Amino acid sequence: MIKFLQTPTRAKKFVLGGLLVVVAVMMVITLIPGIFDNLTNTTGRGVYARVGGHDVTDTDVDRSAQQMARQQRLPTEFVSFIRPQAANQLVTKYALIAEARRLHLQATDEEVRNFLHQGQFGEALFPKGEFIGQTKYEDFVQQNFSMAVSQFEELVKEQLLISKLVAMIQGNITVPESEVKDDYLKQNQKVKFSYAVLTNEDMMKQVKVTDTELKAFYDKRKQEYVNSIPEKRKARYVAISSTNVP
Repeated sequence: MIKFLQTPTRAKKFVLGGLLVVVAVMMVITLIPGIFDNLTNTTGRGVYARVGGHDVTDTDVDRSAQQMARQQRLPTEFVSFIRPQAANQLVTKYALIAEARRLHLQATDEEVRNFLHQGQFGEALFPKGEFIGQTKYEDFVQQNFSMAVSQFEELVKEQLLISKLVAMIQGNITVPESEVKDDYLKQNQKVKFSYAVLTNEDMMKQVKVTDTELKAFYDKRKQEYVNSIPEKRKARYVAISSTNVP
């Protein structure tokens, strides 16, 4: 198992991919109301949580935490620190599986066979299109996953169910372009204001005042001009003496 985790094989990609799927589908939790309604804490000995009728045991959590530590090449002392993360991933996984089954989604034995034949294990299990045989198949699963074939195929079914659930949720999500634009403006628009540009020529075209209106305006405000500054005039003149005129 350690060799498997330290070597970039297709089997390792499957395990890592499974963990990534669980993390990626966390968005489903917010999109499906009541997805954790079937999750209950239990005081049963050795049972961490019961999700949709499935018991997540302390042994499952420990095994998952140890596997995560190996994948990240962490010392065994760190297992206790990542145990809560491993537990959350398992609970999320089985909550999604419970929701998929509630929606009557299924992963059949035929789909499992097609996945093993055409998926990422195809080259290892069906080289040149021919099955390697049951004995070699069992050896492959034991060497790479440390589990029986029945457990491995059940794991594949669970991943197929989660993939179907995610595909169904994503397929029903449609965001109009107008909503995307409105959300972008809402997050990035700092100031919103309206303005108009007016020129003197534009105003003169629109403003027409008659003499009657001007006189009425003046008479109405005549008192305001009583104490205004008196009008001043300046003049220049030249004195011409008549004696000098011939």
